[in-house]
Amino acid sequence: MKKIISSGLIFSTVLVSSVTSVSAETNEMVSKGDYVNIRKGATTSYEAVGQLLKGSVVTKTDEFTNSQGELWYRIKFGSIEGWVLASFLETQSNADQQEYTAKDVYAKTNNIAIRKGATIAYPSISTISINEKLHAFDRYVNSTGEAWLRVTTPSNVTGWVQERLVSESKTDTYIGKTLYANKADIPLRKGATSQYAVVKLLALNSPTVILDQFVNASNEKWYKVDVNGTQGWILSDHVSVTAQQNIEKSMYINTANTTVHKGASTSYVSIATLTLNEQVKVVDEFTNSLNEQWNRVQINSSTYGWVKSQYLIDTPKELNNIYISIDGATIRSGASTSYKSLTSLSKGTLLQSLDTFTNSAGEVWYRVEFAANQFGWVRSDMTSTQPIPMNEVKYVGTRGANLHRGASFQYDVRTKLAYGEKVTIQQEFINAYDQKWVSIKTSSGITGWTPSWEVYSTATGASTVYNASKTGLRKGASTSYPISIQLSAGTPLLKLWSFNDWYNVEMPNGTRGWILKNEVSNVSPKALLNPAVSMVNSTTHNVSWEKAAPITLDYSLPSSNQIKIVGGLTNIELPSSVAGITSTTSVTNSDGTKSLLITLDSSYTFTLRNYENSLNIKIMKKGLAGKKIIVDAGHGDYDPGAIGPNKTREKDVNLAVAKYLKQELEANGATVLLTRSTDIFLELSERTNISNASDYDAFISIHSNAFNETSRGTQTFYNSSVSFNGPQSKLMAKDVQASLTQQVGTYNRGYTEQNFYVNRMNELPSALVELAYISNPNEEKLLASDTFRRSAALGIRKGLQNFFQ
Repeated sequence: MKKIISSGLIFSTVLVSSVTSVSAETNEMVSKGDYVNIRKGATTSYEAVGQLLKGSVVTKTDEFTNSQGELWYRIKFGSIEGWVLASFLETQSNADQQEYTAKDVYAKTNNIAIRKGATIAYPSISTISINEKLHAFDRYVNSTGEAWLRVTTPSNVTGWVQERLVSESKTDTYIGKTLYANKADIPLRKGATSQYAVVKLLALNSPTVILDQFVNASNEKWYKVDVNGTQGWILSDHVSVTAQQNIEKSMYINTANTTVHKGASTSYVSIATLTLNEQVKVVDEFTNSLNEQWNRVQINSSTYGWVKSQYLIDTPKELNNIYISIDGATIRSGASTSYKSLTSLSKGTLLQSLDTFTNSAGEVWYRVEFAANQFGWVRSDMTSTQPIPMNEVKYVGTRGANLHRGASFQYDVRTKLAYGEKVTIQQEFINAYDQKWVSIKTSSGITGWTPSWEVYSTATGASTVYNASKTGLRKGASTSYPISIQLSAGTPLLKLWSFNDWYNVEMPNGTRGWILKNEVSNVSPKALLNPAVSMVNSTTHNVSWEKAAPITLDYSLPSSNQIKIVGGLTNIELPSSVAGITSTTSVTNSDGTKSLLITLDSSYTFTLRNYENSLNIKIMKKGLAGKKIIVDAGHGDYDPGAIGPNKTREKDVNLAVAKYLKQELEANGATVLLTRSTDIFLELSERTNISNASDYDAFISIHSNAFNETSRGTQTFYNSSVSFNGPQSKLMAKDVQASLTQQVGTYNRGYTEQNFYVNRMNELPSALVELAYISNPNEEKLLASDTFRRSAALGIRKGLQNFFQ
């Protein structure tokens, strides 16, 4: 019989003293990690019977060092008993816990959960109510940094509670009582943190019935309240036991153009603008973090907002009308000519005298508000108490101008003013909104008032600005107003007037709205500027425009000697006379944008290049002489291209024809660059890089087609869907195809739009020629023939000659 040797686990109680000693001492330990396995035996090969979370408190009942030298503890965790690797446990004294003195504590809120362990992952085993007494006898800080107390409830349930939810003294409770909102616009929220949505805003002194209270994770105390049937949560600091003193009273705005904000700080959005002496009801007051005094005011039955207290007075200001009687009347910082000049005003300007002062020289001076919140002094002999007739002729320079019965938009409109209409200015007036208005008489005899930005010395006198990017025109001077219309970048806008950080503007079609000042520029981003003319030689000239910003341009050829360049342009500066160009014209399109129309002399042609920051046109005498052409032989080296039935390689055909074409072109006065002159390989991008980095005039790529043995003919390809020079490429492909097929006598497959890389990514006029089908045995013989190759080169040269002619 064989001797059987086996090994296994045996409990320490049956081991002799020579085995590592174990301790029968019973003590409490804490799990150092999450999801620590409790196993049936003291190795990881045993089945797990449970898991511990970090901070779980267990009772150690035994320990064992296994054959691998690992120390394991036998533990009891609730109803589970098993073994845990010792490195995952530590004693309570080593668990980074503070010494804790047992004490009684009280629940700070209702429905506090007593849990089985010291994290919220443990199940609740009981709940307690506000001010219920607990006996706390241990404390533990878990892995998330939360402090927990081990407590016993009055019903003798022992478990864990978050320390922040209890205190050593009872909490004052207002549950069932009525408290009052101690500020205006206090948010009533769906939950007990400021992250919850607002149910409604409470007015000052709104009565709130307290239903419950809760201390959140930020240690903030919140009340659950009922406000006239609407329930929600409110921060305890925002309610008081008694209602606040009623401060409602009527006051008046002491400064024109006073802004009303949504909250008690200028960082809040503007919701209204008030005029000088406008009456408002003050309903609340507040001192903000900047120590600024603010008042909450009622503007109408449904609108409330905040105004700085300094802009409110108990009684309206007394105002007396005065008119500037001379042009250039000086407004000074004090009531004497020794004070510095602040501004000068034109004859007829209407002001209000806020105060009068007679100085030591006996001069009478008036204190006036000459602009919003800007005050100064004007000498009385420069003013009159009667309107000053001006009789200055001007012209309406906008398309949305109206004639009002008085000097503000609140007055009725008498009539609409036509663009370019001649009017006579009778007097000026700066109204309570700090807007300058003019009294005018139309050519038909109608009188009334219109803002000064509607009339100019000439009909085109209004300042134009341009939006730098796609943006929206708003209905008011704030981002809180909706967008009325979307603007494409570079839209020309007449600048009418400004308010804070906004311009009121008019589009070319008369539509008006508001746009932020930092969104516009005096220079159009869709503009061709600073045209520079340079001479290459006696028959070739360059004209180069700077782009105000990178813009996408396209062009068309309305006739044989015209180029029309488009791209939503809003401003085009025209060059002086250029040899070979009959005229350059800026054409206004129906949408208000502009196109550049260039008409060439009948004996000239062109090459157009569209760069990121510039547009360049080369004007040249017609014909091949002086033209610079890139000839690209397709394939090469390890890329043979298509191979015919008799082993003719496309790369060899292409290179041979390219070299013959170079000879043909140079013999007719052209300059030629071969992308490859030997049997080398070039990536497609390398071929177009050579072209795009050059100042050449055309690119022609030579290939041989392949499909099956019956396919036949010659075809030329171009691209206009992507390539900027698509219009020129199409004409070049047409001319090359016609001359080539006529010269070599192959079947004419036509010229075709296609997305071949060397055409699509080429910035020059470009075409790709498929000479014939190398897969067709008959056409393969042609392609292998030196006679055919020379004839093909001649046909392509004639096509390019026709193109440049």
